[in-house]
Amino acid sequence: MRDERHHFRAQAAAMGATRRFAAHCAAALALACAGAAAPSAQAQAQTVYNIAGYVDYTGPFAVSMPSFDGGRKAVIEWWNQEVGAKEGVRLAYKAYDMRYDASQAASLWPGIKSELSPIAVMSMGGPDSTALQARLPDDRIPAMLGLPAYGFTWKEGSWVYNPRPTNAHEVAGFIDWFQAERLKGARPVKFAMVTAESPAFMDTVRGVQSYLKTSRKGELIEVITTDMQPADLTLQVRRVINAGADFIVVYGNGPQAVATKRAIQALGKKVPILIPSHVSLAALGKSLGSMEALEGDFESGSVALATDDDSEAKQFYGMLTQKYGLKQPWVSTTIMGMANALFVVRVTEAAIAKVGAKNLNGAALQSVLANGKFDASLFNGVLPGFTLSNNISFPLVGTRVNVATVSGGKIVYAVQGAPIPTVEKW
Repeated sequence: MRDERHHFRAQAAAMGATRRFAAHCAAALALACAGAAAPSAQAQAQTVYNIAGYVDYTGPFAVSMPSFDGGRKAVIEWWNQEVGAKEGVRLAYKAYDMRYDASQAASLWPGIKSELSPIAVMSMGGPDSTALQARLPDDRIPAMLGLPAYGFTWKEGSWVYNPRPTNAHEVAGFIDWFQAERLKGARPVKFAMVTAESPAFMDTVRGVQSYLKTSRKGELIEVITTDMQPADLTLQVRRVINAGADFIVVYGNGPQAVATKRAIQALGKKVPILIPSHVSLAALGKSLGSMEALEGDFESGSVALATDDDSEAKQFYGMLTQKYGLKQPWVSTTIMGMANALFVVRVTEAAIAKVGAKNLNGAALQSVLANGKFDASLFNGVLPGFTLSNNISFPLVGTRVNVATVSGGKIVYAVQGAPIPTVEKW
């Protein structure tokens, strides 16, 4: 009998231990399940907003587009993980190829609105800015660029926003700097411009001509109007060199810059060229086969340039390549894609602070952009600080330009933050 009681007590104790173990396992399983469900719950808490983007993979900027678009994508991915996740917001980006053509950009727009209902469109240049600027106020969707502005957006009420002044302003800043530093103010600089019959390209010419109406620091010898991909410019370049050009402005695209350089080489001359950041000395050097071919040439822009020094912008780029899938080279077109996306995400942050994560729309972003003041600390060394207003959708006050040059086969800054002069509206 005693053995039976002992057996029952032992059996009960064993069953109790089994129940305690089962309860412990159940609790552990519940905790593990709760932990596994946490990311899903967090993902469900995020509100997804669409961002549309125009690109040009089949037109005159097709060579530059992987770097530009890659810069955009990497910054958006970085922001989604590092900032948006904490704010409960995720931005979904989708690009549309408009071939750098205004009619194509216009024809795509109704479908983009229907498919995405975007809170913003990342514009890339003149054609899409032109095509959309009359529609955006009614659609209540702002267009945002990381590139220079255009004179045809110089009007009140435009929903096309740029963090940089116009191409013409950036050229004017270079002319003032070159005349003061390279010519020591002794005489006006003499220069020519290479362009094409594109509204965006011709806008730069008209803006520079407007600047020259009130400035005695420069003289425009000739405007060489050519194709988007010219075969040979030797005759035209010979003419402007013989006229005493101190430099040639090629504020168009890469093929025009290559054709101009080939012509200068064929003539055996050393006249420098000035290219914009969207052409890029680094990219042009690859097209020509060596950086030595660009010795003494210039690149300008109100944005970080792809120099060889270890700048804040380059460190940010390095982080994007290591952690967020950026595979494109350190060239200015990559930087401009980064600038475009940084502009969008920082404005999105400000809009979240203003209306909340659940209430974002195009009008909320535009309310931040109108009369917006943005500090340089927001842009990881990629963009300077700038101020926008209701009257004009690109910065005009306190703007500055960076100038890079090739020295000893390396790209270095010739000057950072050179002041941009006043340019009368054209």
